[in-house]
Amino acid sequence: MRVISNVSSDTITHYDSLLPYGMQGHFATSAVLAVQMPAIPASMFRYNSDFCVGGRRLYRRILTVPETFPPSSPGTRNFVYYRLATGTLTFKPAGNSLMIDMRSDTVTKPTKEMRQAMAWAEVGDAVYREDPTVRELEERTADILGMDAALFMPSGTMTNQIAVRTHTNHGDEMIMDYKTHIHYYEVGGAAAISGVSCRFITGTRGVFTGTDLKTAIRPYNIHYPVPRLVSIENTHNKGGGSIWPMENIADVADIAHRNNLKLHMDGARLWHATIETGISEREYSKYCDSVSVCFSKGLGAPIGSALAGDITFIQRAERFRKQFGGGMRQAGIIAAGALYALDHHRDRLAEDHEHARIFAEGIANIPGIVIAPDEINTNIVNFHASTIDAVMLSQRLIEAGLYVLPTSEDTIRAVTHLDVSRTDIERAVEIVATVMKAG
Repeated sequence: MRVISNVSSDTITHYDSLLPYGMQGHFATSAVLAVQMPAIPASMFRYNSDFCVGGRRLYRRILTVPETFPPSSPGTRNFVYYRLATGTLTFKPAGNSLMIDMRSDTVTKPTKEMRQAMAWAEVGDAVYREDPTVRELEERTADILGMDAALFMPSGTMTNQIAVRTHTNHGDEMIMDYKTHIHYYEVGGAAAISGVSCRFITGTRGVFTGTDLKTAIRPYNIHYPVPRLVSIENTHNKGGGSIWPMENIADVADIAHRNNLKLHMDGARLWHATIETGISEREYSKYCDSVSVCFSKGLGAPIGSALAGDITFIQRAERFRKQFGGGMRQAGIIAAGALYALDHHRDRLAEDHEHARIFAEGIANIPGIVIAPDEINTNIVNFHASTIDAVMLSQRLIEAGLYVLPTSEDTIRAVTHLDVSRTDIERAVEIVATVMKAG
């Protein structure tokens, strides 16, 4: 029998060696694993679950403690697990109890108040446009963006791809920055679903100019696809949360419209641009033919995005939403979460921006970390280390208690959000410092 003991409450408080991946090991020769842990609330851990790795159950908890199990030390609890298979045993915290999760702002959990709003939402059949909560959300979103109408959908990928499908025909061309979300993270949807080819502009952190667009628009030639759509992303994910200047949007829109191209804005994090600059979502959207916004990122709703445009565009988009499988029935339950987020979580995004700057400035002083703190515009922080690749560094940070996301061989992304506090940010800086010092 393998016994793990001497796990102090200080260890848990300071995120040290216990969680989430610290207490782990290969127990191929141990039939029974005995664990002594501090007498903290059981709700903090998944004590009652089987422990799994890669979908394989490795250990199952034994509810009756055998006589061979060592007595509990003062202030501890005993837990015994029987080995089901060989492999690595990993103890994970329940939810985000101890782990600082900065992979994305999509990991937020609905607040108690949001859950209550969702539980009591008035609903109907949204496909028949009989769900009053969905209709309210769509009307509110359209009004915020200064558009005629909006459609509620499950995801930002769907709103973006339906925008592409609605604006274009098979064989057309779409022009965008080469690292835009529609191209980079939507599984080739523009080609697979809409039959559209992409022409790329190399922008500065995702932002390009009217002159860049003018250069990218090729003159008519029977050999070329017909350009129909320009897409911009504000704020820009791969650009580290960069914000499109209004003059760039105006210039790009002017060139696009002069050449009979439509302009779509992927505004999944448009809320952040507004909070940071004071420029309203309506002002940002006024040059665009369609705008997509997301409720499940910084705003903290569990699901949902919306696509807005004029009446003709939305009527056509609604048919494609049904075709794509996006028609939902009693969707007011999830729409209520988005409505709550619009009312209560937009202004607090400024706190996320402040946390991002604090984190960036903190790790900028750590030897080996490469970052440009002056490029932190909103809630996304990109950095890397000069002495270790991004994948290895991110794994070590995860083992130490900080979830981050390697987005390339030399870039790690950390995102601030509703569930990351100022204390978490300070601790995250300490974790990066500790991991880098360890080499």
